[in-house]
Amino acid sequence: MIFNLIKKGLQKPNLIIPFFLKKFDNPIRTQRFLKNKDLIWHCCTPKSASSYLVFLMRCQSLKTIDSMPFYGNRFQVSDFSYLRDKIKIHNLNLFSNKLIYITHQHSVLDSYFKQHISKKHKIIIQTRNIYETILSLKDMVFGKNKIKKNPFTIYSNIHNEKDFLKSLIYNYVPFHCNFIKTWVEKKIEGEKIFLNYKDFVTNEEMYLKKILSNYKKKIIIPKFDDIKKDEIKFFVGPKRKNTLTIEEIKIVDEIVEVETKYSPPKVKSLIYQN
Repeated sequence: MIFNLIKKGLQKPNLIIPFFLKKFDNPIRTQRFLKNKDLIWHCCTPKSASSYLVFLMRCQSLKTIDSMPFYGNRFQVSDFSYLRDKIKIHNLNLFSNKLIYITHQHSVLDSYFKQHISKKHKIIIQTRNIYETILSLKDMVFGKNKIKKNPFTIYSNIHNEKDFLKSLIYNYVPFHCNFIKTWVEKKIEGEKIFLNYKDFVTNEEMYLKKILSNYKKKIIIPKFDDIKKDEIKFFVGPKRKNTLTIEEIKIVDEIVEVETKYSPPKVKSLIYQN
């Protein structure tokens, strides 16, 4: 068998390195590595004050690592091998007990993600009212007749604001519903911590204490007026009003109704956050 592998390697030497990388990049080994760490995962829907929470978490002097490369309109799905390597680069060996905060990602909870979560982990699930999310997302990606790169507008070439908003509703709302459904309905070994947008931005310290209980006694909260708003992407914030038309609201509600028909009440509660 070894002879045959050597023979194949000599015939295609360009495949030797990828072959060994694949052998050593064992998914089970990666799962064990991550499950043995003290991790705080941060999963969120867009425009939910997640960048504000990232800013505050960094103020606590936590080891902060992302779980995927961020670029363009890439959908945010954790790359667990990438995360493992980033942890190793930061000199956090297999037996380290240091707390690691994994920055925000728009990831649903699928069966593969679930395999990387252990009892040692906490998972922040940060969300916002669906109407406000859509309007804030629209403001972010649509401007000056140019659509910014975003996974929910990846195929859009619409430059009429009203048509763009309707397209965004159809593309985004199912994701928002499924994100909340998976995190509410699926059981995991780690501790889930749900953060509602308005509750969080009006009581940051309470939530940070809950997230960092058993890790950190003193919580640092900089004065909000001293923080650069572009740094935390916090512009309209809680002052935002629902300016969707009756027709647009109806489209949103119809999609939500279909997506949550068989879900527990908590799912709709988190979607609307009234």
